[in-house]
Amino acid sequence: LYIPADLVAEPLHEAARRIAHEERGVNVRPLAADHDQALRLARELSGPLFVWFFGSSLGNYEDDQAAALLASVRTVLGERGLLLLGTDLRKPTE
Repeated sequence: LYIPADLVAEPLHEAARRIAHEERGVNVRPLAADHDQALRLARELSGPLFVWFFGSSLGNYEDDQAAALLASVRTVLGERGLLLLGTDLRKPTE
């Protein structure tokens, strides 16, 4: 089961259709949601989880908010889950 999540629904659904076509054995269920909504859904899933969190969105949070988000991810993952985290450098505020 692959649940890609993003705020913008149309590109998300297009990517999900492409993945489902190219990888026929993968059940793809796109989720138009923010991070908190996606984590709430993840809490309802059973079995070990693999969270792939990439892109610059983490850099849009204040330090304490980013730490809280990552703590939530850790809670959802539990002891058997895995996290692949990619980040950008902090963007200039000027």
